[in-house]
Amino acid sequence: MIKVLWIDDDLSIVESHQITAEGHGIDLCHFDNWQEGQEELQKNFNDYSAIILDAHCVLNKGEATKDNFLILVGRKLSVIFENKKAKIPWFIYSAGQAKIANFDFISNSVIDEEDKSWGQRIYKKTVIDDFEKLLTKIVELAPQNENFKIKYQYSKLFEVLDCPDFIDP
Repeated sequence: MIKVLWIDDDLSIVESHQITAEGHGIDLCHFDNWQEGQEELQKNFNDYSAIILDAHCVLNKGEATKDNFLILVGRKLSVIFENKKAKIPWFIYSAGQAKIANFDFISNSVIDEEDKSWGQRIYKKTVIDDFEKLLTKIVELAPQNENFKIKYQYSKLFEVLDCPDFIDP
């Protein structure tokens, strides 16, 4: 399965999409705040093929949502990618414009030119088929990820060699 880290403080949204994601071969790993999601990402970076972010979410456990969440997390992702010397495609799935002024400007300001090769990056909860489009994009991009290729295309070989944790740092 394709493993996706999803940061969204609305558990009901994630739960309502769980079955649809599984139908696409996607395992959603949900965190309701960036702090815990970041810890998971840093610990198990190579397990993930994509990241989904709500644009208006909780940065640290126990805090309120932040309007500048996306900008702060975009910067933190850049640092993680630089330290890991690898990138994971990340996407915004949000009701955004209802909560944040200049939603498109803010979200586009944290997406660098290289990341734009991933195609559409912003999906809206208010558009009925946007989640399906997002899942399709993730399924399309996952096989391009080197860790995904190694882990899933050669999984039988690693079973024979008895090294299930071959990809962990």
